[in-house]
Amino acid sequence: MRLITFARAGSNHLEIGARILNHSGDQILPFADVVKKLGISNFPSDMRTFLRAGSSVMDQAKSWVAAVADHSALLIAAKKITYLTQLPMLKSFCVLEKITVLT
Repeated sequence: MRLITFARAGSNHLEIGARILNHSGDQILPFADVVKKLGISNFPSDMRTFLRAGSSVMDQAKSWVAAVADHSALLIAAKKITYLTQLPMLKSFCVLEKITVLT
């Protein structure tokens, strides 16, 4: 599953979804649209929260991608979105470096 953060053409609203590879042109499965269709509440709406939510949320998204034919009406052509960084607004980061001490 290829996770993406994106904005639809003409919108500044960030969304998350999955990129569906297709020989006739890649498509995007917006998770917010699937959630709305299925009546699911409390599904993460941004990548940071999605990744922190754990394996149950990831498994749920994988099941939607595996059953993409059931959600084909929700697919968006990749050319109609803008790809964004996976984790926008990074608040902090940590650099780990190996330090060798010679005695």
